[in-house]
Amino acid sequence: MKKSNEFHSIVNEMLSRIMDTQLPTIKKLGKRIAEKTMEGSILFGFGTGHSHVIAEELYIRAGGLFTAKGILEPEFMLHGTKWKSTALERIEGISKSILTLNGVRSKDVIIIISNSGRNPVPIEMAIEAKKAGLLVICITNITHSKSVESRHKSGKKLFEVSDYVIDNCGFPGDAAMSMKGEPYTFGATSTITGAYIIQLLVTEIIVTIKKMGGIPPVLLSSNLDNSDAYNEVLLKEYFDKFPELEWLLK
Repeated sequence: MKKSNEFHSIVNEMLSRIMDTQLPTIKKLGKRIAEKTMEGSILFGFGTGHSHVIAEELYIRAGGLFTAKGILEPEFMLHGTKWKSTALERIEGISKSILTLNGVRSKDVIIIISNSGRNPVPIEMAIEAKKAGLLVICITNITHSKSVESRHKSGKKLFEVSDYVIDNCGFPGDAAMSMKGEPYTFGATSTITGAYIIQLLVTEIIVTIKKMGGIPPVLLSSNLDNSDAYNEVLLKEYFDKFPELEWLLK
């Protein structure tokens, strides 16, 4: 129980630190993405390994945005062959094809999530997205990233090639807890803080669109009564403006 209380305290302190240090960037991005959304932009999310969970947090989420899409390539997730995603995220030369296959456009926005920010695929994804004209945001662990070397040929880490950086305020190796005499740490935090950052950002986007006189493209939970009718009406309205939302109609 003592360790559970310690973990609770650590996470609360991290969330407070994010509010204290990262909120100005999140608010700035909320305004910018809101403006781009009203101009027809899609908000993409991408991550490998456990970071894909944060990208999925954007996608078809109750209280989230119709105009957000996860780039959820199965090869980079953890439910397939053992260690497959770990091996693949270290291979250079595939990110451009992933972007093309997911139909990104120059007016879109992408959030790339990588706790270490050192592996080739997330770094290359940021570089290629910027070349394609997208606004590139990363969620990463600055302390961890600065403590390791890049595995990309450029020698750069994700935070060094992104337009905007949001620090998840984590620990090297992600896990926050230790026990005397043991060589490992435990109690990973990046999923908790990453989801928190995503929801802070989505909140800012929705509120800003409303302030600008727009209709925020908010998805209601499919487990609420009458939500299907609401979602269908809103989706049809947005589909006229966003033909790229075709994936939601299938």
